[in-house]
Amino acid sequence: MGMVGAVIDASVAVKLVVTEPDSDSAERVVGDLTASGVWIGAPELLLVECANALWLRVRKGSLTSKDGETQLGVLRRIVDGFDAWPLRTLVYPAWRLATLLGITMYDACYVALAEIQGVPLVTADRRLVRRCAALSVRVIHLETIA
Repeated sequence: MGMVGAVIDASVAVKLVVTEPDSDSAERVVGDLTASGVWIGAPELLLVECANALWLRVRKGSLTSKDGETQLGVLRRIVDGFDAWPLRTLVYPAWRLATLLGITMYDACYVALAEIQGVPLVTADRRLVRRCAALSVRVIHLETIA
């Protein structure tokens, strides 16, 4: 893969425990990064965002509460290996990016961390990739590197 590291966002991380399009790509990319020993980071909100995605599936009835909690536990063990960045260190650079690009503060936290660390952000969010196209930081769609 040739990366010195990467920021992984919730759209990729949740695919590690929920079968959906590109789940196999997410497993391969995160597995390759982990195996190569490079830095992998995310804002500390990653697990909460993933938990929310699982909770939404429970609300819609596509996942039982028990299964959601089990998947959350599996995901927690995976992301415990990531460098979790405190939101207080990201909020101002994220604010600048959110207002500049018209993206959510949540997404901007991931972009800001990638910018600070000088590594790409890996996402499954095509809209985010398009919004960040003019930035010097690379925002890469999961399919592109899988």
